[in-house]
Amino acid sequence: MADDLTASAESKPQADSGYGDLYEADYSELPSLRRQREAEASGDGLAERARLDFVNSYCRGTVFGASRLAAMARVVTSPADQLTDSEKAIRKPWTEEYHGIVADLDRYDKLRPWGTTFEGAAALGGSLAGGMLSPESYAAAPARGATWLTRTIKAAVQQGGIQAAVDPIVQWLGHKAGTEQGDYDWTRTAKAAGFGAIVGGGLSVPKPRAQPTKCQRST
Repeated sequence: MADDLTASAESKPQADSGYGDLYEADYSELPSLRRQREAEASGDGLAERARLDFVNSYCRGTVFGASRLAAMARVVTSPADQLTDSEKAIRKPWTEEYHGIVADLDRYDKLRPWGTTFEGAAALGGSLAGGMLSPESYAAAPARGATWLTRTIKAAVQQGGIQAAVDPIVQWLGHKAGTEQGDYDWTRTAKAAGFGAIVGGGLSVPKPRAQPTKCQRST
């Protein structure tokens, strides 16, 4: 009788405890490593996240990136009789590059929000790297002030104002490139101003001075 009850309990499917992979049968791989491997396979890994943020920041957030993408869209979509000889020569490679960028931007739009510190750092690093490839990121005049805090605040305000002034042009170029729809989005301008303030203020923070060695102090 006891053997029958034991066999019945073993054959009865166990209810889901609600703790996910904590009670999975396969313990050969840690759940955190498994999730990281699945994220990398699905394109949500740290390197891919940084790359997609780089592409989005450069093509949708800078004058250079947006104007280049708009020029590519014009060459790709215009009839051949409206293109110059040089544009006809670059039309094929530009078509491949344009469609690749559009696909990357679509993947970025569908990318899940970052949820860990490493993912946030990867996203921020990619965005900063993409934004630094256009001259408006360096257009602010050198900030002057009595203290480094005053200079940092002035640099942040200057760069934030430059990014806010440039963003409507970037949005217009995005419409020309076919990667933006709808009317002007003022929230994007506000985000661009904040991003510019971070970049401008960060670049003006003074570097720590090296302390003199004992030999240098004695001389």
